Amino acid sequence: MKAAAKERGIALLLVLMLMTVLLLMAFEFAFETRTQIAMASNYRDTQQAYYLARTGIDLAVREIAAPADFCFRDEESGEVYLARNPGEPQNVEQLLDERLNEHSRLGIRFGAGFVSYSIRDEESLLQVNRIDREVMGSLLDQLGIPMGVERDEIIDSIIDWKDADDQHGLNGAEDDYYNGLEIPYSTRGKGFESVKELTLVRGITPELFYGNEETPGLKDLLTVWGNHRSPNRYTAPTAVLFARFGEAEAQAIIAERSGPLTGREGRSTREVLSQFYTVVAEGQVEGSDVYRQIRAVVRTVGRGTQGAS
Repeated sequence: MKAAAKERGIALLLVLMLMTVLLLMAFEFAFETRTQIAMASNYRDTQQAYYLARTGIDLAVREIAAPADFCFRDEESGEVYLARNPGEPQNVEQLLDERLNEHSRLGIRFGAGFVSYSIRDEESLLQVNRIDREVMGSLLDQLGIPMGVERDEIIDSIIDWKDADDQHGLNGAEDDYYNGLEIPYSTRGKGFESVKELTLVRGITPELFYGNEETPGLKDLLTVWGNHRSPNRYTAPTAVLFARFGEAEAQAIIAERSGPLTGREGRSTREVLSQFYTVVAEGQVEGSDVYRQIRAVVRTVGRGTQGAS
């Protein structure tokens, strides 16, 4: 009897161990299944968000390509809008209110999610590859860097980064300086290909490049797009206007672009349109934290009465 009881005890123990193993396998299988479902769901949402962002790009391109006579700037957001000549005198605030009431660029319902986009005028900024020393100095002055060695170091280093020779300016830097850094690199020896390259230039700090809540950064005031020496005066940020045109003319431009938008025979006095625009589009799936963002530069070609290509 004792042997039989002992065998029954061992059998029960084996059964319990087997049940434990099976339960662990079941839990592992359930966990793996949930993980795979979550990954598939996340991938699905990511793809949907991407194509929603692509839709935002398409909406922005359609807006840019529509027939227009001039563009104007929303001073609060920095975005630009294109418009036809109004039938009666209007100022920018009236046009902006009409545009926002007619069509918002934020949270546009589309299919299974939402689309948002913004449009900024690249030609409202100073072209970093064509800016001269005087204007660059004036711009840095606007950003709180007064005349002195620090400002000269930045300007000379920008010039040295762009030129093809290895002779640095009085306060500049060439390859011999950059090769001596902890992580060495070389100057480009030609024009900037992106504004972010400025972060590699001697003297340009992250704060100067990115700015803060009170002061814009170089990334918000310089561009590599277009071939212009002067910015679009009707969409340029205030700091750009003061740097390029000086205080008196900048104040006159600010007063002019806040005034009525019609001139003789109902035509706008400011029929100025740019060629290059930066579009930032974002797509988000409803009920999901997943979103995708796409940034694109759009160039208009052949603008006519029917719009632009």
